[in-house]
Amino acid sequence: MSMSWGPDPEKLKAANAKFPRVNPTNPTELSDAEWAERVVRDREGWNKIKGEIQKQFEEVIHAAMPSSDWARSGRQPREVEAMFARRLKQMLYVPRLPSGGADEARIAMRLGRLASKLGSNGSSRLPLTARGRLRMLSGRYRELTGRYYNFRPLPEGKRPEWEKAQKEASAADDVELWRACEVVLKGTPEPITDFVVEPLYVLVRVNGTRERIVRIRNVHGEVTELLHWPAEELATPKAMRIWLNNNSNCANWEAGERELNRLGMDIGQAVNDRTVYEVPLRGQHYPSGIWFYADGALLNGKALYQDKNGIYWHNGKGYLPGDKDQEGEFFRMGPRPGVPGPLMHPVVEVSRDTAKEIFAKFAQDIHDAVGGYAGWLALGAVLAFFVAREIFDRYTGVPGLWTSGEPGQGKTSINRWLVRIHGFLVKQGVPIPGATAAALRGAMQQYGDLPLWLDEFQARAEVWVTDIAKAAYERGGAPKRTFGDQPREVRTPLMISGVATSTDAQLRSRYVHVHVAAANRLNFNDDRYREVETFADRELYKMGRFILANREEFARLVMGQIGFWTKDPKLANCDDRSRIVHGAAYSAFVALASMLETHGAEQFAQFKESVRGHVEGAQADVRDQLYVTLYFEHLLNAVKQEGFGDTISRLKEYFKVVDKPEDLKSPPVSEHQRQKGQESAFCAWRSKLLYIQAQGSVEVVMAYRRRLGITENLSRKDLQEQMKGRPWFVPPPGKRSAHQVRFQSGGQEVAWCIDVDRHEMGRLEVSDEDFDASLRREDGNWKTGLHEWADPRKGPLYSLIELLERQPKEG
Repeated sequence: MSMSWGPDPEKLKAANAKFPRVNPTNPTELSDAEWAERVVRDREGWNKIKGEIQKQFEEVIHAAMPSSDWARSGRQPREVEAMFARRLKQMLYVPRLPSGGADEARIAMRLGRLASKLGSNGSSRLPLTARGRLRMLSGRYRELTGRYYNFRPLPEGKRPEWEKAQKEASAADDVELWRACEVVLKGTPEPITDFVVEPLYVLVRVNGTRERIVRIRNVHGEVTELLHWPAEELATPKAMRIWLNNNSNCANWEAGERELNRLGMDIGQAVNDRTVYEVPLRGQHYPSGIWFYADGALLNGKALYQDKNGIYWHNGKGYLPGDKDQEGEFFRMGPRPGVPGPLMHPVVEVSRDTAKEIFAKFAQDIHDAVGGYAGWLALGAVLAFFVAREIFDRYTGVPGLWTSGEPGQGKTSINRWLVRIHGFLVKQGVPIPGATAAALRGAMQQYGDLPLWLDEFQARAEVWVTDIAKAAYERGGAPKRTFGDQPREVRTPLMISGVATSTDAQLRSRYVHVHVAAANRLNFNDDRYREVETFADRELYKMGRFILANREEFARLVMGQIGFWTKDPKLANCDDRSRIVHGAAYSAFVALASMLETHGAEQFAQFKESVRGHVEGAQADVRDQLYVTLYFEHLLNAVKQEGFGDTISRLKEYFKVVDKPEDLKSPPVSEHQRQKGQESAFCAWRSKLLYIQAQGSVEVVMAYRRRLGITENLSRKDLQEQMKGRPWFVPPPGKRSAHQVRFQSGGQEVAWCIDVDRHEMGRLEVSDEDFDASLRREDGNWKTGLHEWADPRKGPLYSLIELLERQPKEG
């Protein structure tokens, strides 16, 4: 039984009636008859007017300016005409090293079509072997897709017949044959690669070197990621082959240096006006004036947009932010793995009213959190970073912010909120303990006028920490990491936090110091803390966005205010640096408050008086610290140069060292170090008191200072008053005004008593790990006595103490 299938005739008829077939030549709803009538009518109308339209079109074409004159017509701005010239030159450029593409595919098609037309005897105007050669060339051109190629010349014996054929085709107006002859006379194309290069742009590195940024597309369909092609890898065929093998699974080069030079010319032509500058930082990029963040770039507060390669273009130049700094290191405060930011959310609109509301609220929050106008001073110091460039240009220094306070008092929270203004999302600063000088110096080149927050500063920090903190103010160039590297440029203002402040007077004078303590807070409970924490994360960056959008006005107001501040006659007794440091913070706060109209003249006056007192207090503190510190430094130097005599007996006429009495003792070292001292007596810590003959020591130190050319006199009274506030100063017993001590000279003398354990030049903090390491020899065994061990806990004062504890040997 056979079965066949077909549509039901009745159902097909019904379907055709419901959905009539469409006439492909009639795309309208008109009937075919109506459509045919309209077509005839329109054709007749077109025939009547097409001659006039053609005439007018040809007139427009003939009157049009030649493309070669676009760049010098004067009809467009000069930069636009220059762009026309560059683009036209690129469009008309004929590659020196051709590659297979659409043109070669068309040639292959035309040659194949012509060969098919020719009979077995060819054409009367072509050589007898024309059909075979055209088919061969058609196949060769078809194989060129995605490859660079050269031409193997046509044999000299064959050229005359093809040149003759080309002349005959030209005379007969046979364009097809003429083109075929032209292709044959070029020679036979031979591929020299299995890839082509896609030039994108030239990247100018920070050190001035240039790298071509390209992609490689091979005949197997593989397309590489963006590749950096250094100049030395493009210099010779051998170096290029190595580079190709390192960057693509299949990319081979069969030619020599001549072809390589031609490829270089073609790449240069393609990227001639696509110069891109490397930006290995976040924040303000001085050469362009653009502020770069992890989520975008801002110029005058307006967002710039990236192209598909991540490049920001401005005034014909490209800028490419790097994922790492110029030394290949991740950004310490972000962006880096696990630490996003800094983020400025360029697509978010920030109105003046929004900025006003945010600034007014946060000014009150930080005022209450710190406990008074010191909060405004801290806020102003961070706002001043937005005009760090202008401040440095005029005053050759960029002030920083230093917050101190005991653990758990809120200084970390204050700093965390403040860095949110600059878009940072970090929870804490970069810890100083455990860091190296090279690491922190490297971090100081990573941000342009954005703060670097260094945390956990210790009063007895190493010298390099002090040097780094000073370099941030002076923007001193940090040393190169290795010979030949690009020098580091410091454009990062610092925020430093820790339990204590520095004992270095010069360093202290470069920072606004704000003390944070829970006892100082004003109506600031846990609920308000949590509310401010959320507010800071979500809103404070908008304050920075507003300043960036109005930075020119903000900078003008800040610099004007600093000028007025530094001329304040009430600050005449303060040094210039102290006035500038605090004046920048005061001026930045007042400038933004004035722009947003959040505070009035009365509040500004009160704030100014508060800051003025802060400056005077800081100035006195620095002066006192410097006075006392220099006294001890010069005293120890005078000892070394035998200013107190050349024998121990003479030295004891001015100094006396004794073991600390039990009632003054406190655990000076860790439990681990104490146990080590019990096991090995030579490494046990012995607390000391040092007595200094007041009048005699001052006279010797003054004599030493005069030899240095320092004419300023030291006052014993001033020194004693300033020592009284130091933690290492031991007051005299009972109600006495001074210690009375019998020195080697025999009589009772007025003396100062120093608790060496607590003096910054006395006992030094040493971790248990470092302490144990100092006790081991290079072979890993323990040291056995003082003859082979130097106690790392002993500071500079022990050079004097150890002399005093020796048995006297008269010279």
